[in-house]
Amino acid sequence: MDNEKQINEIKRFHSDLARQGKDIDENNAALIWIEQNAEKWRSEHDKNQDGNHE
Repeated sequence: MDNEKQINEIKRFHSDLARQGKDIDENNAALIWIEQNAEKWRSEHDKNQDGNHE
């Protein structure tokens, strides 16, 4: 899994929440992002060249 891409997505999510006036700290924003996106993220980013999960 490309952790740097995931970190950037979480930071973007945190910024989006702040723009919406939602005062959520970075750790809680990360937890919310993970709850909403972890399964989709794994299926899109955690595959090796054969299409199998590593």
